[in-house]
Amino acid sequence: MPQSSSDRGRAGRLNRLVLPPFFVLAILLCMAAGPGVCIAKPNSPACDAALLKAKAQSLWQDPYWHILLHYAPSGTGYKSRVDDPSFFLADQGSFNPEAELLAFIKALFSEEDSHVSCRFAARRIWVMESLGIDKELLAAPQCPDFEEWMNSMDAHSAHLVFASAHIQSPASMFGHTLIVIQTQSGNRLLWRAVNYSAVTPANENPLVYAFRGLTGRYQGYFSLGPYYEKLTEYAFVSQRDLWEYPLDLTPEQIQRMLSHVYELSQIYSDYYFLDENCSYTLLYLLDAARPELALTIKKGPLVFPVNTVRQALDAGLAGQPVYTPSKAAIIQNLADSMRKDDVKMARKVARGKIAAKNVLESEISSQRRIQVLNLAAEWLWFLHTSNRMQKDVFVTRYRAALEARSLIGTDFSPLPEPEAPPSPDKGHGTGLVAAGWGLSNRDTFMELRLRPAYHDLCDPQTGFADGSAISFLDTRLRFFADKQKFELESLDLISISSSSPRDKLIRPLSWEFKAGWQQRIVHTKEKSLVFDLVAGRGLAWELPLVGLFYMMARGEAAFSGALADNYSLAAGLKAGLTRQIGPIHFHAQGQGAYSPIGETGARLEAGLCATVPISRNAAFALEYSHQAAHSISRISRKKGRSTKQNHKKYAKASCHQK
Repeated sequence: MPQSSSDRGRAGRLNRLVLPPFFVLAILLCMAAGPGVCIAKPNSPACDAALLKAKAQSLWQDPYWHILLHYAPSGTGYKSRVDDPSFFLADQGSFNPEAELLAFIKALFSEEDSHVSCRFAARRIWVMESLGIDKELLAAPQCPDFEEWMNSMDAHSAHLVFASAHIQSPASMFGHTLIVIQTQSGNRLLWRAVNYSAVTPANENPLVYAFRGLTGRYQGYFSLGPYYEKLTEYAFVSQRDLWEYPLDLTPEQIQRMLSHVYELSQIYSDYYFLDENCSYTLLYLLDAARPELALTIKKGPLVFPVNTVRQALDAGLAGQPVYTPSKAAIIQNLADSMRKDDVKMARKVARGKIAAKNVLESEISSQRRIQVLNLAAEWLWFLHTSNRMQKDVFVTRYRAALEARSLIGTDFSPLPEPEAPPSPDKGHGTGLVAAGWGLSNRDTFMELRLRPAYHDLCDPQTGFADGSAISFLDTRLRFFADKQKFELESLDLISISSSSPRDKLIRPLSWEFKAGWQQRIVHTKEKSLVFDLVAGRGLAWELPLVGLFYMMARGEAAFSGALADNYSLAAGLKAGLTRQIGPIHFHAQGQGAYSPIGETGARLEAGLCATVPISRNAAFALEYSHQAAHSISRISRKKGRSTKQNHKKYAKASCHQK
């Protein structure tokens, strides 16, 4: 296994040796010859020859060396994306590819640094192949720890796995990607998961979490563990579907990738949610396997898990995915196939209100009894793995449900699995550019909208979780032809909305958070740019023939010099509905708020959008919005000032970018 952090570094301890005078003289002459000469074991001519050959080839300019050291262009030079100083041997190794390569070649022949050459296995293999070095000339011809580790992997094939977004958790709002190594035996329980993630404190404040994640204040590490643990974590606990994309890699390419995984063990990099994240760092592993793809070079300014999947598909590296539904999806699918009374009975068994054996005495068919006990057992397992039920209670009730189930018959057919939804790669791109024309109080305008990331409730929902929306820096800029002026309509720094529908068994809370500027009517009867902070909690339901309906209670804080007393604090309600009718996606919402503090008064807003996809990354949209306000200034409370203003946008063409 890789050595601990205490073993990392450029140099180990010097052994006290009594050297013959002629050997001391040889060392002094070697030092006088300059940095191109090795201070190594007696066969230093081999080291010097390797250094000369590397310089003649300018080997440090080879793209594969840049892949292994995670170098990226920076100004007129390079800078490694790895921030751990123990990943480098040269003092300037993080930004000087030449110095790092020469230092590593010296370490290959150095008795003192022999453990370092084995620690960085991928570098060792590539340098030896590139320079034609005979391993018997190295200070450490064999690396038994690495060979044992590689044999234990028993690699047969590899898969790129996408775990769907879990909008209830800020850490998982964009989804997650990892690489899974399938063993020769084919037993899924023995597969190994290669995962990269940030190390974060438990129960950290969400705002602090978001700030630290956006500014690279966490450290990210690779980890290697059983795949079944990840299946439990994602599919059972976090209610996340999984898609496994088989990778077109030969055994030799998988070996190269795993060698790089080995040398990245216990090495950290600063973790950024929108760039140097789980998906971006995986690209280096894929490039280590197939460098000709140059995936790290082709990535965009922002990197999301689904982008990595699409890059792999576009490069012909990944095949069609295999769908693994979450435990929540399996439970919901089973409950939907059952009668209401049977679902209620299963809930009572799981909650301990009736004993499992009582199901055997109920006046229903054997098949329905099987379904009731199956659902009770599955729901109990879900409650336990999601830490919603104590272990001793779970064990007692779960065992009782299985014992009762075994007394009915021998038909242990698997639970019906839900139909696979569209895979995440089928959705629109993660960036948006939109242009439109509209009317606002009879003033015509043209609008340009830019959104670097990610998705909102007016976008087509294919490939995204229903009712979820998250966007950063969503900007709308309008040009009014009559007034010949530009106006910033809105700028959302961040906007998150999770309307997770409640079903017969699983009943999550919905929530939203928003921070940004928008044009709002104030007590002066004019529109003004106001900074808003909004937070809300509520419920959502999937209603037959209606769509996804949600309601939220909200708290709002607004700040602007145009407001009375420069601010307002308000409370209100919001309701909305999303519905797909054929190819057209609809979203309607309405909200009202009353402010008793600051600029007092009531405000109502309503909006409707309909989006028709033209292709995966292009759509035509119609939007209508209405805003009305009744404001009471502190100067004249008895005389209310009312004003209404309509905002209409009749047409907008939008294009999502990868």
